Amino acid sequence: FIGVSSSSTFGALGLLREITGGTVGSGLPTGTTSASGVMNMYTSTGTTNKVGVMANASAFSIIFGGGTYVWETRVNIETLPATTTNEYVGRLGFLDAISTQPNDGCYFQFNAANANWYAVCRAAGTETATSTGVAVTNNTWIKLRIEVNAAASSVLFYIDGTLVRTETANIPSGASRSTSVGAGFIKSTGSV
Repeated sequence: FIGVSSSSTFGALGLLREITGGTVGSGLPTGTTSASGVMNMYTSTGTTNKVGVMANASAFSIIFGGGTYVWETRVNIETLPATTTNEYVGRLGFLDAISTQPNDGCYFQFNAANANWYAVCRAAGTETATSTGVAVTNNTWIKLRIEVNAAASSVLFYIDGTLVRTETANIPSGASRSTSVGAGFIKSTGSV
């Protein structure tokens, strides 16, 4: 379990916290009565606010193609993005940036323009993004899992234990395409 401190780095992995007008803290989201190891991220009221955490890439760099990698988390989206009121993009998984669009990674993504979770693989800025067919819902805990095979030739995306996408294109691999793990939310409209 990760204790969130007020410094810009925290935890055993040297997690980096990036905040522009938001908050990262610990505790249960509204309406949740039991869950352990919870980290909250809120973008607050600014229309260009950003918030996220990721492992420090200089201390925790991932290079696909040298072994199997698995990332898994549970997530509860309290307020869904909506193009007219609260628009933001959320990205969770293997990624090399949280306050901008990643250059290299394989991650789940959602925003107001797409009602479903998207499976995204991105190498050197070129991406393949495919709808999983699973809607993003608010105030519901779900489990997200990403498995990258040892050869970096296939990535499996799971939601609540069900395989929703197998991706074979634009998987970053090799020393020049390193990535990390994290979650980030970038705001463009609204007050949450």
